[in-house]
Amino acid sequence: MILLAKVIAMGAMRRDECRGAHYKPAFDIAGLDPNAKYDLTTQARRWCQDFKKRNDKWLKTTIATHSADGPKITDEPVDTSLIPPRPRTYGLKGAEEIMRIWKTEFSTGTGSSDDKKPAGAVA
Repeated sequence: MILLAKVIAMGAMRRDECRGAHYKPAFDIAGLDPNAKYDLTTQARRWCQDFKKRNDKWLKTTIATHSADGPKITDEPVDTSLIPPRPRTYGLKGAEEIMRIWKTEFSTGTGSSDDKKPAGAVA
């Protein structure tokens, strides 16, 4: 169990992100501020740009293998062809505007049943 805990910690320490099992508060993306210098749409656009930049860097599966020299950590891309990434905005201030901007400017698909289906597909 100690070896497994070490491997999990090694994988987590390599990642600087703010979601899932690798959540680190220092890398959280703050919600929108209605009193800020920029309007909510501009803030949401910047939020989505930050989120996309992090996805481009960290949307990967962490792989751990055992070797004589100890654990080896690598990663591989995640297949997002069926379910595209989207922001998780649970309780975040400005979530509605973030999702509107994400869907209209950043998303290649929403993963909803309204997306295009292959010819002959049944709804």
